[in-house]
Amino acid sequence: MRVEFKNNSKWRELLDIYEYRKIAKFPKNTEQGFRDAVYFLKGIKSLEDIYQVKSYHFEKYKVGKYKGKHSIRCDRQFRLIMDIETNPELILILEEVVDPH
Repeated sequence: MRVEFKNNSKWRELLDIYEYRKIAKFPKNTEQGFRDAVYFLKGIKSLEDIYQVKSYHFEKYKVGKYKGKHSIRCDRQFRLIMDIETNPELILILEEVVDPH
């Protein structure tokens, strides 16, 4: 599985978290949850593998700002928003970490 960071205003923030540079915006457990999620996503073979781990609560947004995007949990409060492309391999494009509440 290929995982990329979307080239938007949030990509530097995601890369900093991934590379263990502290971002004051997020709690420590959210940052660790984000890194765990990225490591997991890099190791999967198909989208069905994500559904096997129920704790990630993988879902596709059907309405609102993130319509058509997918997300998984980083922790109880924050979710990792991503886009999925097949070109011909499966590519997950990480967009941002948000509090959907």
